Amino acid sequence: MSRVLVHALAATSGGGLTYLRNLLRWIVDAGGEHQWFILVSPGLSVQLPEANHLTYLDPRGVGSGLRRALFDQVELRRLISTHRIDLLLATANFGMIRPPVPQILLNRNALYFSSDHIRELRRRRAVRELLQTLFRRQIAVASIRSSAINVVPTAAFAEEIQEWLSPRDNVRFEVVPFGFDHAGFEKPIDEFNRETLRSRLSKKPGVRRILLVSHYNYFRNFDTVLRAIAILKGRLTEPVELILTTKLEEGHHEHRYDTSDSARLVSALGLTEDITMLGNVSHDQLPCLYGEADIVVCASYAESFGHPMVEAMACGRPLVVADRGVHREICRDAALSFSTFDAESLAYRFSQILNDRELAYSLGEKGRRRAADFSWNQHFKQFLDLVELALKDGVHAHFE
Repeated sequence: MSRVLVHALAATSGGGLTYLRNLLRWIVDAGGEHQWFILVSPGLSVQLPEANHLTYLDPRGVGSGLRRALFDQVELRRLISTHRIDLLLATANFGMIRPPVPQILLNRNALYFSSDHIRELRRRRAVRELLQTLFRRQIAVASIRSSAINVVPTAAFAEEIQEWLSPRDNVRFEVVPFGFDHAGFEKPIDEFNRETLRSRLSKKPGVRRILLVSHYNYFRNFDTVLRAIAILKGRLTEPVELILTTKLEEGHHEHRYDTSDSARLVSALGLTEDITMLGNVSHDQLPCLYGEADIVVCASYAESFGHPMVEAMACGRPLVVADRGVHREICRDAALSFSTFDAESLAYRFSQILNDRELAYSLGEKGRRRAADFSWNQHFKQFLDLVELALKDGVHAHFE
């Protein structure tokens, strides 16, 4: 029986925590062939799966920033020795540097490898966030070099990472696309939820709705979308409504990012009456929200996968996406693309779809077919197959 340590300290909320719970359910269902030790953040408020072959470790002195980095490189080494670990599975971007056992690393944060994001932080003089990103990039690259297998959700993301590696680096990437919960997302929409949501949207006759599903973050490229809406508004005879699942307000911070500049841009462009800011929308309401949109836009300049694109495709909504390798890989022919920071290009794509019902329908149908390719069952099967491969081969990263 092999002993596997799952390093999941970063899974404290949101998608990271959901991913961990799903992974652990798969481990439970896989049976007790191996003993799994799960390193999670102390004080999690959610119930995690229990089984005889799962052991939860309660770490001390984890902290964040430098303390977290020291924990990963010092205390984690002690835990591996104490529990006689055979394989380390790190689930969120950072792992050990020169680990004593083979390491599988799940890479999913594109910001560390995005030159556009670095430029944007410098332009905004976001010094603290810039320094944190540069520091994390160094740890992420060192972790990648030290891993026997690097798991990525898209091949395009692997190519972006490789730009920061030396040709001498002997790094192995395995593409394991994230999945999608078709049964949970495509269940019949509750009429009360539908009417509650509709009551918050524009009542203007003939309104054309464009949806951007995201919390606020600079890399989501909100300002290009806002400028495109202003251009589109001047060209259409019908009213336009941009729907956001966040708030843009002076002095408001969301996930450490200041929304003030975008809030001022809304006012300067005269869009105050054309934008509906819903704030956070529950997962149960998302299918209904997608159903109300004429177009879904994904304008991000940095992405490793892009769950909203899959959600929109599953709902049969036409997509407009930034011209990035990850977006092209996920959507294929189910989306129109625009030059990432060109508002005129984005406005043109909006106009194409809004003025061509056959195009909108065709994109929606292609999207439904493409969304069917993403499965959590397939994801976790591939992921755990890599665990078995690493345990069987005893592979180690090659250190120069």
